[in-house]
Amino acid sequence: MSSPDTMANVPTARLSLIVSAADVHRLNLLADFAEQGHTVIGQAINVSLHAPNGPPAPGLMQQIGALGIPFEGHAQVDGRDYLIAGDGNQTMALPPLRCDGSVDLVRLRQSEWHAGFLVRVRAKMGD
Repeated sequence: MSSPDTMANVPTARLSLIVSAADVHRLNLLADFAEQGHTVIGQAINVSLHAPNGPPAPGLMQQIGALGIPFEGHAQVDGRDYLIAGDGNQTMALPPLRCDGSVDLVRLRQSEWHAGFLVRVRAKMGD
């Protein structure tokens, strides 16, 4: 029997995120993730999370973006590595907004293009 990390069609996701100590409680909103450990770095905390049956990369990025907190870190989904960062003002679950509350069409097009590009790359790679 295969372990969840190697089973076909079951994405394994690991995260290492650096977030403000004041925002770390928001990471509990990430579905299916369990904390493996954390390290205090001044006013920030580096949190290691694991989801043996985690979301695929696009779903994971939407979940992290929807937290609405500044972060930077590393994600590994199905053995693929991603450097990730956000300023807390953008999400992929909701359209990016300007300070006045209107939709930032340039950033919206960029995020849509990027998501579509990842889909095309995966399709060509046979994933």
